[in-house]
Amino acid sequence: MTTTNVGITTHVFADTGDYFAAHLDTGGIRIGLRPVMCFNIPPHHALYEACSKATTDTVEAVFDKLYAVLQSPVKTQLTNFYG
Repeated sequence: MTTTNVGITTHVFADTGDYFAAHLDTGGIRIGLRPVMCFNIPPHHALYEACSKATTDTVEAVFDKLYAVLQSPVKTQLTNFYG
């Protein structure tokens, strides 16, 4: 059996109660919307720097941008499917 280390939260640096951003023990950042979805962004990812600059005032906007970028193939497939 193979397991993947998705990281353990070491420090939450932005938190609105709904949206959060946190450093991981893997060096990455987890940014998410409780209890809906979160993204683990590794340090070498193109969007890492933007995520690392999230604040309590901006974490929702950063999450929304991540969602738009990282979920775009799903949106494209749904748009093509439903016309």
